[in-house]
Amino acid sequence: TTIVAANSLVAIKKLVFEEKKYT
Repeated sequence: TTIVAANSLVAIKKLVFEEKKYT
């Protein structure tokens, strides 16, 4: 569903953001 896709995008963006924050 669209909600699942949105949640996946948010999770991916959060992972990328945290990676940039820690490096």
